[in-house]
Amino acid sequence: MSDANPQLSNVPEAFSKIRQQGRIGKIKTGSIDFPYGGHLQGLQRSYLVGNSAATMIVSSSSDSESYFFMGILPLSSDSDGSSALVRPWESGGEDHTETIAYYHKLCDAPLKHAGGIQVIGPYLVVGVEDNSSRDRSKVFFYDVSDPASPQPLQHLAIERSGHGLTAGAVGIVKRSLDYLLVVGRWDSAILDFYVSNGKPLYDADCRFSPWRIWDSSDADRSDWCPDHTWGSHQSLNLVSDTSGRLYGLGFNRNDEGVDCLDLFRLDPSQSTSKMIQKLNTKPMHCCSGVSFRYGAGIFVTPNGLAVYACERDPHGWTTVNEFWCDDQ
Repeated sequence: MSDANPQLSNVPEAFSKIRQQGRIGKIKTGSIDFPYGGHLQGLQRSYLVGNSAATMIVSSSSDSESYFFMGILPLSSDSDGSSALVRPWESGGEDHTETIAYYHKLCDAPLKHAGGIQVIGPYLVVGVEDNSSRDRSKVFFYDVSDPASPQPLQHLAIERSGHGLTAGAVGIVKRSLDYLLVVGRWDSAILDFYVSNGKPLYDADCRFSPWRIWDSSDADRSDWCPDHTWGSHQSLNLVSDTSGRLYGLGFNRNDEGVDCLDLFRLDPSQSTSKMIQKLNTKPMHCCSGVSFRYGAGIFVTPNGLAVYACERDPHGWTTVNEFWCDDQ
């Protein structure tokens, strides 16, 4: 399994082809006894998939602990492992497949708030925070190759403490010589960037060091399109193209109640105030209680980008929306 996600030849073009209308899937969580309070926070489709099912990873907060769970969604019968999820009723109702879901506790309170997540190869990156005092957070890495037994990469854990140092969303991408990690503080108004020391993530000597702090209030927005708005992104994901250019996608629900998918270019060669350039935004039509205010994330396929989002609370069958590319 590669320790990087697929690359696209043209990320803005792939973004433009993502459909705005979602289709519905259900994550079967069975008899998991979810803790009370909070809500779902991050959603990723794992790259460890077969030809018949996709593993989905969902992070969440609660009143007592932070956690994530992993569940199975079926793929269409002609899937090659990258195509669309099956709606439960298209294959005979909710009993159409025997599925299993796995629950994994992250931290007890006060670190009870897990935020937006990203999967890179077989690894999950997730931030947890004290969402009451807002002065302490951690970033964790897990090997999720075995959904029944996720393994923490203890050497990569990042401890953060100080006023405002939350970790509401994380994104990661592999570059030619290292990994670039972004950690969004509250509503992603401030982004903390880290770079690795060039070793593979599984190497016990791999470490991340602080690199830059980008503050949306100080950003140079003179060349942003189609507007100068930086959303309150609940999830952030990073992706690269085949030439090594870096992009980010942000998920937010704006003040008008519209779920928006934003595309931005990330150029480390620029000064900090100009390193992020907004390129596009797209209103997305979530349905069945799903919103970008809750869990959301991208999945890079050989043919483009897919986007996933989920509802607020976990249930025996948790609803997700899938927004796929016109080429899929």
